[in-house]
Order: sequence, then structure tokens, then C-alpha cells
Amino acid sequence: MSLSELGSSIGRYFSLVSLVPSTITVLYVFFLVNSGAWSGPPVWAAAWNTLEGAGPGVWTLIVGLALALGLAAHPLQFPLVQAYEGYWGRTVLARRLWLDRSSAHARKAVHNSDLLNHLKGLEPDTDAASREALWVAGLRVDVDRAAARYPQPAPDAPSPFMPTRLGNVLRRYELLAGAPYGLSGVQAVPYLALVADERDVRYLDDQRATLDLVVRLSAMSLLACAITVVFLWNDGLWLLLALVPYALGYLFYRGAVAVAHEYGTAMAALIALNRDALYRRLRLSLPESAAAERRRNGSSLRYLLGLERTAQAEYVDPDQSPGATQVKDLAGGGTDPAGRMGS
Repeated sequence: MSLSELGSSIGRYFSLVSLVPSTITVLYVFFLVNSGAWSGPPVWAAAWNTLEGAGPGVWTLIVGLALALGLAAHPLQFPLVQAYEGYWGRTVLARRLWLDRSSAHARKAVHNSDLLNHLKGLEPDTDAASREALWVAGLRVDVDRAAARYPQPAPDAPSPFMPTRLGNVLRRYELLAGAPYGLSGVQAVPYLALVADERDVRYLDDQRATLDLVVRLSAMSLLACAITVVFLWNDGLWLLLALVPYALGYLFYRGAVAVAHEYGTAMAALIALNRDALYRRLRLSLPESAAAERRRNGSSLRYLLGLERTAQAEYVDPDQSPGATQVKDLAGGGTDPAGRMGS
């Protein structure tokens, strides 16, 4: 059975996110072992000849080790992404490091915001095609893109900044994705995924799988870096080879930051295009305005999503005509003769 067939039989997500990075890592360690790096300077030709002459037994061992590594790492994917976001635990050292890095990112965000406001107020005296005007316009674009890497602080709310680039990008979209409709993206998306259009859900899943893949590749690259250091510790300049997987780990991490923007956009699109399907599934009437939607979602929808214990909501009665609605006390009460709850 080929690797692709094996991955397909297990699942597309596992094949992409777990099996591919694990296979690359196992092959890299195979090269290190068969190059003789453990006992002296590596001989890569010997490792390549061993791979070329490998029989079915060796390939079965490689596939088995890759599968075992993938299965072992698969349950760790969510905590791995969280670690890359900046959730490092509650130890004293972790909290100090978290505070230091979060503060640094907060200062960068404030600097970008102040600089952007300053640039927006600049009006070069020369014509729009002049060198000065083009420089100011280009700088505005660069600073605006830098500002888009950070969440927007809300008045009287805890600091939203995270200690890593990836964490700040994801936090930005977690806060902004459903904000125009009074929804929390993190809380609403699991429900929306059950009622949304299949194409929208597939697009979101593809972006999430890509994010998980590049994060896993980054982690496996850093693991390969550590293994390289262990094997080549006493081999002189060959130790510099560890910089290759380290650089790959960094590049994959930066790729994860870029993919996080796409994932956040997909989450925002899922909410914007499918929230009416969620309202219908929850038997809520469609709001008449954006302001009414935000007010309703701040109370009744939070109750239906299990986030509040008591609320009132207007919902569509399936036994009546499509346009008929009535207000029910979601905490268990009835309606008054006029169909409205008393306060």
C-alpha cells in the first residue's frame, strides 16, 4: 500500500497534517543515522545508497515509524497550535515571558496606530504623482498592513494582545469576525458549521487544515533541528547543518501567520453569509435591522447557544404561518395575552 493510499484510508486531514510531516521527519532521521553522523562526520552518499537499496522491509519500517509518529502527534495538534499562539501555562516563568512579549506587541500596535493616524493627516504640498506623495502613500499601506496584524483594543476591556504574531492575528479575527452582528466568532462558528452552506464550511476547513499543516511542519522542523544538534554535536562545522531545519521552522511559522489571515477571513465570511441559517435553525425571527440584530444576539442568541441562563427571544413558530412570530420566555415562562412577555 502506498503512502497516499494509506493516508486516504485513514482520512484526508490525517494524511495531510500528520502523515506528511511525520514521513519527512522519519526520512531525515533515517539519513542522519545511515550517514554515520552518530559516530563521526556524516557521509551523505552512504545514506543515499542505503535508501536506494532499501527493500520492502526497510520501507515498511519507514512507513510504520511515520504512521506511529503521526498518530502520536495527532492528539497534540490543538495544544501545539495553542503553544504557537502564546498559551504557555501558568508557571511563574511562563507568565513573565507572556507578559514581556505581550507588552512588546502592544507597544508595536500602539506605535503602528499612532503612525498611521499621523500619516493620514499628512497632505504633501506637491502633486499626487510626486516622489513625496508616493512615499507617503506607500508608507501608509505598509503601516496599515502592520496594524492589521494586531487585535483592536476595546474600551474598558482586558488587553487583547498575545505574545506571538500568530496569536495576535488569530485573536484579531476572533474578536472581529462576528462583531458587526453581536456574535462571538469562537462561540458561534461551531454552530454555524452545522447549518452553513457546504462550500463555505469546506473553505473554512481547508484553511484550518492548511494552518494546522504549516504549524506541524514548523514544529517538526524544530524537532529535526534538535535531533541534528544531538547527532552532529562533535562534528565541527557540520553542526551548522542544524541551521537548515531551524530556518525552515521559522519560515513555516511565518507561513502560518499568513495562513491565519486567510483562516480568519474564512471565519468572517462563514458568519456573514450563514448567520440567517443559524437563526432559522434556532427558530429565531430574522432581525429587521443591524441594530436589532446586535441587540438580540447579545441576549437571546447567547441563551440558545448555552452562554446565558435566562433571556427573552422572539422566534418563529413552525405551526403558524411563516410570518407569524411570538415572544417566549426562554427560561420557561409563557406569554401574556398580547403575545409579549412582561418585564
